Amino acid sequence: MSRIGTRWLDDPTVPADELARQVQPWCETPSTGGTAIDATGTVYLSDVERRRVLAVAPDRSVRTVVADPRLAWVDTMWLDADAQLWMPAAQLHLTAGLNGGRSAVDYPIRIYRMPVEAGPPPVDHS
Repeated sequence: MSRIGTRWLDDPTVPADELARQVQPWCETPSTGGTAIDATGTVYLSDVERRRVLAVAPDRSVRTVVADPRLAWVDTMWLDADAQLWMPAAQLHLTAGLNGGRSAVDYPIRIYRMPVEAGPPPVDHS
């Protein structure tokens, strides 16, 4: 996971090579299908290879929130106002495009949720 100051992204006059130099490594993370961020700045991310969801705190500490075989390629997570983390198990790795031309998706697609410590930030995408 990397970071960059938004001032660099907000300025269309910054050349691409300068923009690239402003990107800084922030935390080692696994391949992820999706992320969500809570009001405390904790980033939740899915670990698609190990079927788990991790929490990366603002101090860069990483902890496992949940691990379960049913969490097959969790993607597009979100937090609701009740501090529930919603985790769609999209099974993208089992779709025909990523599975040798043959779909092995186990329908219906399931969405799991669990309580976490904080809800979404006050200024969310909604």
